[in-house]
Amino acid sequence: MGGALPSSRVETAGPSSLEGELDAVEAVLTRAQAALKEQLARARSLRRELAEMPRLAPVPKEPGRELVLSARREVWVALAPPPSLACLKDAEAQFADLTSQGVALRALYPSTVLAVDGGAEHLERTAELGVECRMVDIQQVFTAVVDQEFVFMAAGLRPGEEGETVFRAPQDVALLRQSFEQTWRSARRVHPGSRARQRLTAEQLTMLRLMSSGVKDEKIARLLGVSSRTLSRLMAGAMEELEARSRFEAGVRAAELGLLS
Repeated sequence: MGGALPSSRVETAGPSSLEGELDAVEAVLTRAQAALKEQLARARSLRRELAEMPRLAPVPKEPGRELVLSARREVWVALAPPPSLACLKDAEAQFADLTSQGVALRALYPSTVLAVDGGAEHLERTAELGVECRMVDIQQVFTAVVDQEFVFMAAGLRPGEEGETVFRAPQDVALLRQSFEQTWRSARRVHPGSRARQRLTAEQLTMLRLMSSGVKDEKIARLLGVSSRTLSRLMAGAMEELEARSRFEAGVRAAELGLLS
């Protein structure tokens, strides 16, 4: 009596199920093909646009210097502290180049320029070039307003260093130009020492030296052989020439210009 063996059945997918899977695969491939065609079309369009673009000029090695020297009418420059002697020599060379082409120049110097060895002499040579110079006590970055058309700023001490930015948008240029003008109006003029000596009389120079030494007005008047009223007029004239608002400020500026030695 043998028992019946279990039957082995292999279930296969029906025709309808298989067709559904094939339809799904075909749909995926169709979408992928459409996406590839779209990407190919974009790539071809971009290639045409690049081919039609004008060739860009090579970037100069020192873009800041090139931009400043491209000025045609005027340049306003603010030098960053602390200026080194090398920085001052570089600025002087650029000023000479620009003024020889008839470009008007304004230069804002940090007051620390007078502490640099050769700084006073640099200011005197710069003034002889026709550059209008003023000094400020505030911190500033290197800034050049060129022809009122663009503004160049550098995080370093001079053009060619790291961190350079050029502003060309009219609203940006107008804002930065206004900021420069405000600082310029509040800055004090720089009178080279030799020229200040020519404007100040011998009595005024002596008076300033005695005053800086702590000598009282009465004694200064006696030493100069003038009356107290004349001494007051001498002081008022010296303050006007030095653009000082007080006696103390007149003494400070006289010292800055080397008039007390």
